Amino acid sequence: MNKKDINKIKENTEIAEDIIFKTADVVNPGVTTYELNRIAKQEFKKHKALPSAKFLDLPFWISVAINNEVLFGEISKNKKIEKGDIVKLALGIFKNGYFSDLGLTIAVGTVS
Repeated sequence: MNKKDINKIKENTEIAEDIIFKTADVVNPGVTTYELNRIAKQEFKKHKALPSAKFLDLPFWISVAINNEVLFGEISKNKKIEKGDIVKLALGIFKNGYFSDLGLTIAVGTVS
């Protein structure tokens, strides 16, 4: 791996960070997993990047798991985040021939 490879991976990681934090900014009670996926999709397109999930033929742009779910919980207009939930966001990004991925855990309000 050379410096060019490392710089491309770093660039992808910065894009992934931007996408996940813009999505995380919306995590609040009443927000649906569908809305989080919609925002992530919008951000991926803005950066002209692909989600790694598409390489697995998954229909999601981001993994949203709530409480005991591990990965890729249900993306639905009916599944809403509630106060006290623990929301895990994860995504992989592919751009310019390189992959990067990261995750983030968010406590929604007071969590026991």
